[in-house]
Parts: sequence; C-alpha cells; structure tokens
Amino acid sequence: MKKILIVDDELMMLKIADRALKNDYETILVDSGEAAVELFVRSLPDMVISDIKMPSMSGYELQRLIKSKAGVNVPFIFLTSDDSKESENKGLEMGAADYIKKPVRADELLSRVNSVFDNAAGKTVSDNDNADISKTDPKDNEFIDRELEKLPEWIIEEPLIDAREGIKNCASAEAYLSSIDIFIRHISNNIEILEKCFAEGDIENYTIKAHGLKSTSRIIGCMTLSAKALEMENAANENNIEFIKNNHIAFIEECRRHEKALLDRTKEEEKEEISDEEVQDALMAIREFAIEEDFDIVQSIVDSLMKRALKPEDYKKISSIKIYLNSLEWDEIRNITNAI
Repeated sequence: MKKILIVDDELMMLKIADRALKNDYETILVDSGEAAVELFVRSLPDMVISDIKMPSMSGYELQRLIKSKAGVNVPFIFLTSDDSKESENKGLEMGAADYIKKPVRADELLSRVNSVFDNAAGKTVSDNDNADISKTDPKDNEFIDRELEKLPEWIIEEPLIDAREGIKNCASAEAYLSSIDIFIRHISNNIEILEKCFAEGDIENYTIKAHGLKSTSRIIGCMTLSAKALEMENAANENNIEFIKNNHIAFIEECRRHEKALLDRTKEEEKEEISDEEVQDALMAIREFAIEEDFDIVQSIVDSLMKRALKPEDYKKISSIKIYLNSLEWDEIRNITNAI
C-alpha cells in the first residue's frame, strides 16, 4: 500500500484528509513542516499533501526541503484555502502534481490523488474519471438529506451554522460532528493566538491563523465567521495594517459570538463525565497494548475516551495518541503514556 504524508497545522484538516484516503492508502499525519521533514526521512512516503500557510515553515519551503533531501521529485499536492490564482500558479510552477482548494470533498480528494498516481504510472484516465465530481447531483442531495437527519436538532436550528454546507464538506454526519467538536475545542486557543499576534504586531502569524480559521469555520458551515476571517486575511496579505486595527475587535467579537453559541448548544448534550482514575487506567492500558503494537485495541480505547467529557489536557493527550496511532508511531505513543 502506498504511503501519503499529510501536513497541516489544523487538526480538522488532517482528520478530513485522513478519512478520505485511509481506506486506500497508508496515511501519515503531521501538524508542522519541521515534523514533516523528519517523518519524511524516516517513512519515505510516496506522496506529500500539504497546506501552504503554516507557522514556521510554509508548504513551499517544505516542498523545497523534501526535494533536496529525497533527491527525486516525490509527487506533491497543495491542499489550501488560498483562492488566489497567483498562489495556484506558483505551486504548479514549483512542480506540484496538483493544487486543490479547500474545502474539498472526500471523494474528490481521493479521485485527485488516484489521478496523480495513475499519471505517474502512465495509466490512461477515462473521461468518466475526469468528470467534475465536485458538482452536486440529485443523489448527493438525497445523501445530504439523510445525513442531516442524523444530526442533533440544535445544529439544524442554530442560525450561525449552515448544516447542509457542513455535511457537503465533511461527507458524513459522523465526520461533521467530529469537526464541530474539534472547532469548539480549539476556538478559544485560536482567539488567544490572534490577540497575541495583534498585540505584538506579528502580521505573518496573524495571517496564518486567520487563514486557518477561514477554512475550519467554512468546513463546519459557519459562513459568516469564515467571511470575516477572509477579510482579515486579505488585509494582512496586503499589509493593510489600518484595516486590521479598525476591524480586529469586531473580528474577535465575531469569533467569541460563535464560540459562545456553540458551547452553549453543546452543553445541552453533555458527554458522560470521566474520572481522573478512569483516564489513567485507560492510558495504562494503551501503554500495554502499544508495547504489543495492537492497533485495533488501542484504537478502540482511544475512540471510547474521545466520546467522554475529557479535561482539555487529557483531550490534547488523547488526540495526539490518535494522530500517532494513524501513522503507527508506536514510540511516540509509548512516550506519551510513559509520562503518566
């Protein structure tokens, strides 16, 4: 099975890409360019899919580094919410195999990845394979309607959320609910980073965080917040400091409005509480089965924990284990559980 290294600083994007590809490819997930370089050398993947705007190292820089280390042109796909034609042209001019704009449907991402591998192998792609599968047809609408029925009523009723758009982007009710959960757990930290960057005049990282918030809020159907984040990102890209100064407070207020609305709603459907002792017992079990490298049992324990009301520090720990499990990084899992 071919291996694909997926790089994005947003956990939601990693999960969406992983769900789209993991049944056909071995996926390796990583949240920074620096970690991607290290993992590339260790795992030698057959393809890299990367976001462009990331802290510390951009997707363009990552591509150059990997090309220099690999000595060959590993197929590289940029998966980004940057809508500019200049950015797309730059990516393709640098030799990227494809440039895909977020949000991307799971079936489209899989199709584009398959096409890159087929082209590299010299296979002929049929007209049917080249069809624009991103277009919505009646069957898609029927599927979306069925998935909408699986959602909690509050999501359908919440005016700040376009649930139909969320289902289209996430491909299933289960994936959509997971994306909303990730968004809620990270929105406070994202606001904190934006405030810090604004206070320090760090426009570069302000742009990156606004860019990420634009993507993640759009994926779950928070279109008003996504549009506001896009305005701030564009202003930052144009170095329009005056616009940022005049609109930063309103942007943060919009973020907090969404945070409060989503948190208030989810409190109506509280997850079952879990004690510190139960978490510790579960982590000890993960450690034992990680030693044996038993994927199925570790995955079962992790999935069970993610359904409970974890403390933020425990949620971060379990999320990290889940990411490392997907890439079979057993040493990293053992390191986390050895610290308990």
